[in-house]
Amino acid sequence: MRDRTTIEHSYGPRAGSRSAVHIAVRPRAAWAFALVIAAALLAGCGPLESAQSGDGLPARGGIAHGEGVATHSPGFQLDLGTHSTTEPGSLWVVVNKAKPLAPEDYAPEDLVNPGLPSDGVTVHMRKEAAEQLKAMATAANADTGEQMALASGFRSFTQQKKVFTRVEEVYGTEHAETFSARPGHSEHQTGLVADLSEVGSDTRLEEAFAGSATGKWVAQESWKYGFIVRYPEGAADITGFKFEPWHVRYVGGELAAYMHENKIATLEEALKEDPAPTY
Repeated sequence: MRDRTTIEHSYGPRAGSRSAVHIAVRPRAAWAFALVIAAALLAGCGPLESAQSGDGLPARGGIAHGEGVATHSPGFQLDLGTHSTTEPGSLWVVVNKAKPLAPEDYAPEDLVNPGLPSDGVTVHMRKEAAEQLKAMATAANADTGEQMALASGFRSFTQQKKVFTRVEEVYGTEHAETFSARPGHSEHQTGLVADLSEVGSDTRLEEAFAGSATGKWVAQESWKYGFIVRYPEGAADITGFKFEPWHVRYVGGELAAYMHENKIATLEEALKEDPAPTY
């Protein structure tokens, strides 16, 4: 059992907050601490770096979208070979310990702010993913009576390098790599990822988020908006990362519905990719 000594770090000023960010985390949730570091580091980042063009988001054939909710049309079938799993701008790009993004400095051109509460940090995602996230948050808030918040979104290669270096310094490489991605191997760089939280909850970036009202709703309903929980419980031998109920990846209505109906837990399994437990 890990000891309960508190590890404390303070960071510089960020927009819309006090002059310093003070973070206290217990080692029982080391991977959560890593993501708190990420949020703190991103808060101090300047304008987004120059973006390179991707291939854009693919069309959603076979899926009817009404106010963000994906439903099957009659005779729906999914062709898993329709979209690329390697092009960085593809909605189905697979990024894991075995498959880095290429080029390594890729950044989407269509980044926007989803408009969710984010604790004073400016967060960006790709436009379609941001719009679907906003629709999902509206539905979740209405159903749960709570307020969905956004802890993190797009991170550039350079930003991820800063995050991973800091986490590696604190925990060592072996342990850090169970919950933090090396630069170039982070899904955040696709602009299709959101780290979610719940306003007023103490489960931010913790496994306990799964038991919060918002976390439970996300686990059951996020597929309707084209999102999946990217690192599900008990799948580290496939995804390479511990359970992160707050980390959702936008894959579009087609694939999310396919995975839900066929009870497929991971993106690797859905797209017939090899497991990636290690680099």
